[in-house]
Amino acid sequence: MTVLSKEALNKQCLDGVLGIQIVGRTLMFYVLLLPAEGIYTLLQLAEVKIPDSLQSPSYLVMDVSNTLSMIGVFDRLCVCSNNQQIIIDRKTPTVPLYVLQQIIFYIKGSKATMPSQTST
Repeated sequence: MTVLSKEALNKQCLDGVLGIQIVGRTLMFYVLLLPAEGIYTLLQLAEVKIPDSLQSPSYLVMDVSNTLSMIGVFDRLCVCSNNQQIIIDRKTPTVPLYVLQQIIFYIKGSKATMPSQTST
């Protein structure tokens, strides 16, 4: 979600991007901003839980304010920037996925070969 949001912000020259992550019955809302050169900031805005049965719709009613505030964030931030040159100047290229995979593989491999620490 983060890489997709970053690419959308860069290519569309947006002020911000709203990202939604769904895990089980939980929706998490994030906003990605680019406040300074090369500094992408991902903020979690809200978490909405979908009830597991129709017997508990009160949870949805309680989360309506969160959902409505997400619409407000989208309307204010997820628009083309008034000064697109600022976004162009601040953006940085995305690290290719294969490079990230190599870094993760290297870190996992180095952890496996690290001597275990024992208390004496």
